[in-house]
Order: sequence, then structure tokens, then C-alpha cells
Amino acid sequence: MFYIVTHKKFEQPRETGYVSILAGAALHGHIFGDLYDDTGDSISGKNPSYCELTALYWIWKNSHDPYIGICHYRRYFSGYWDDRRILTEKDALRILKNYDVILPQTAHLSESVREEYIHNCGRERDLDIVRKIIAGQCPSYLSHFDSYMSGHTTTYKNMMVCSRERYDEYCSWLFPILSEMEKYADFTGYSSLEKRMYGLLAERLLNVYIRKNGWRVKHLFILEPERKLSAGMKLIYRIARVTSFYL
Repeated sequence: MFYIVTHKKFEQPRETGYVSILAGAALHGHIFGDLYDDTGDSISGKNPSYCELTALYWIWKNSHDPYIGICHYRRYFSGYWDDRRILTEKDALRILKNYDVILPQTAHLSESVREEYIHNCGRERDLDIVRKIIAGQCPSYLSHFDSYMSGHTTTYKNMMVCSRERYDEYCSWLFPILSEMEKYADFTGYSSLEKRMYGLLAERLLNVYIRKNGWRVKHLFILEPERKLSAGMKLIYRIARVTSFYL
């Protein structure tokens, strides 16, 4: 099942296997969506700082699908054979026969992952705290955390497609780290973006988890229906898509 995380009304794809889930429903009410993240076992009220993770938590605790796909109301994985269409269930399952997870394309940064986080969206203390928590909870991940943070490649958006088993394993690792971090959180003086700390950190921590566990990754382009691309950008995407097909 593909879960489309949203916080507002949008034009939902007609492909089978896609359902919308309203994130932060405990704060906004059931204004739109097929599912709501404030039912059952939930952390919906934490949405302002956890962002789409309140939906990811709900899916982890309340769904029973054999595979999990996470996308956003304005971002979807492109099809493997046709990058002008969103990924179908059939092609996703075909990819997962040879890969452990589907992620967005890799971003190549001019500065380190750590520097990019500090300069663009968060505070250095956030990274220092989460590092200490990892050292205490799961020290075997520490070298991978340090290597990733000093590197120049990453993926963003908290989007993925993987089996239920792997999704459960990842969430069982991620959410205890974030829960422990809440004990040290102090948003005094933080901007609205910086207050989205848990969602922003999770984007980075997914990379750490996958590297540590050696998951086989298939990267796909992201379609953004609401974004208008220039002809030049469309050509760049097309060339990159054809090139990656032969790699």
C-alpha cells in the first residue's frame, strides 16, 4: 500500500494501491483524507515538530500491509519504466524482488551533510544530542552516523518503499531515538523551520540506518505535480533517467 501523507486537500492519484493519510489530524480535525493519524496508537499531536513522521508512526502501529510506500501529496516516486507516471504497485513489487528499499534520487552537496543541516534548517546542538543518544542506545551505528554526517551525499523527504518487515525494523530503531531526544528539546529562539526538528533529523537518520544495515537501494526520480519545470530541466531529468537505466 502507498500512503500519501497530506495536511490539506489535493487531487489524489487514481492508481490503485494509493490512499491518503491526514497528518496532524488531532490538531486539524478530519478535514480530508482516507485515513487519519489520530486513531488507534498515535502521536498525531506532535505533528508540528514531527511533520510527516506522525503518519509514519501511525502506519507502523496500525496498518498490516505486506509492503509500505510513503509519498507526499505533492511528491511521488516516478515509474520505473516511464518516469512521467507515478510508480505502480506492480512495478514497486518487481523492484523489491531485487532491492530492499526504494528511495528518492541521491542529492550531492557542496558541503558536508552536517554543515548543510546547520546552515539550512537546524541547530548544531540537535546533531550533537542525537549523536549522544545513538552512542548510548545503539553504539554500533555511531561510526556510520559520523561517516554520513561528514560526507556529501544524502536523500531527503522521508519517502521510501519497502517490505513490512524492513519498515518495522526501521521504525523500531528510529522512534526510540526521537523519543529520547524529546527529553533534551528546547525550541526557545528556534524558527518555524527549525522547530520541525524531528522530521528533519529523520530524513538524515534514514540514510544512517540504511548504510549501517547494508540495504540494497533503488533510487527513483520524484514527480512533483504542483511544480512547473522549465524545458531545460525536463531535458536534464530525461538524460539522467536514460543514463541511470544503463548503470
